[in-house]
Amino acid sequence: MLTLLLLLLLLLESLLLLLLLLLLLLLRGSRRAPQWSVTVTSSTGCTDS
Repeated sequence: MLTLLLLLLLLLESLLLLLLLLLLLLLRGSRRAPQWSVTVTSSTGCTDS
């Protein structure tokens, strides 16, 4: 029983770490997205002009 509980705790901790990493990646992506759009619009504007 103790070993099963320990395994479950380890699995939960690993899942929490994965969720935190995914959240960080999503936050970075959301922050980078507008920057990419701005660079694309500025480059297209320069080429159009």
